[in-house]
Amino acid sequence: IQETLPEFTLRAQAQRNNILHTLMSARGMDFRAVDVRVTTMNSNPFRVAMLVNSLKTGSLTLDTLNVGLLRRNEQLNYFVRLANRPGNIEQMALIALAGNVQGNKAELNVYQRDRTDSVGFRFGLNAELLDSAIRVTMTPERPVFGNIAWRVNPDNYVTYHFNKVLDANLRLDGPAPDQHVDIAHAPLE
Repeated sequence: IQETLPEFTLRAQAQRNNILHTLMSARGMDFRAVDVRVTTMNSNPFRVAMLVNSLKTGSLTLDTLNVGLLRRNEQLNYFVRLANRPGNIEQMALIALAGNVQGNKAELNVYQRDRTDSVGFRFGLNAELLDSAIRVTMTPERPVFGNIAWRVNPDNYVTYHFNKVLDANLRLDGPAPDQHVDIAHAPLE
């Protein structure tokens, strides 16, 4: 990305009573403040950072939304972070998505906790684009889904072949004996 763009640094800030706010208001959206920073200077890595305070659409209010991209060598790192104040969407006090993309590989990590610091989701996915397939593995060995800690087999994978064949070795075991998900080889039609 950095090689294709001219060198520049951009910072844009907006609050209420401006054209951006007017355009968003016409679509039923509101915000208190927006701050966007972009840099492509060769002496610094490519970077995009955005902060939005009090983003509202309909009856939904997101208190603080951060989005970022950062290039490190050949890797593009990204994150999206949503934080809510007490009294606003108690189940989503913090949601974070983070990962990176490099070559034919991508990583996504998901984290969510509620106001009581109970973790609702914590898991990662690593994907690799192959010649004729996409292969995905799950991390960590103890992911959390729906506030429940599961165990995933360490050699797990799911490979979707472009000829519509699924090849997999993924087993998730929950705390109860009858809580499990097992995905193995399967044709998709």
